[in-house]
Amino acid sequence: MKSIEVEITKGPVIGLEFAGTNCVQICQQLLNDFIKLKYQNLPYFTSQSATDAHEQLDKFYNFASMQMFA
Repeated sequence: MKSIEVEITKGPVIGLEFAGTNCVQICQQLLNDFIKLKYQNLPYFTSQSATDAHEQLDKFYNFASMQMFA
């Protein structure tokens, strides 16, 4: 898994936001299983904690907003 900063410099990015109890851990497990099953070389990023996720979402939305008006 790489940092979000590395991935967003490579080109188009799709961001998904999930909310709820233990959603970070559930998304990590489901995405890891999916990547291993179908797309071994697909770059991806998942937050490591709910605290990190909140800050990363703010940064992602700010970055996306800047790109829309550039």
